[in-house]
Amino acid sequence: MRRDEDRTAGAVDIARGRTIGALERALALTLVLLSQYAAVGWIIAAKSLARFKALEDREFAEYFLIGTLASLLLALLAGIGTRLLLE
Repeated sequence: MRRDEDRTAGAVDIARGRTIGALERALALTLVLLSQYAAVGWIIAAKSLARFKALEDREFAEYFLIGTLASLLLALLAGIGTRLLLE
């Protein structure tokens, strides 16, 4: 029974992570389209505050950093590409 609960909790965590990632990319894309590049740093700060305790685990911290930076890079490239197309 415990394994099923763990699996369900893991699936919920993954779903939350995907939702957070999608919101993060949408916000970063919006900020780039508004030429507010410096504000993108606030996304990293907010996520770091939310996960502050979990970041003590080095393996999680690396996973978190790689995921966040990859997600933001994708959003920044999409935003810059969109701005170039609109100009």
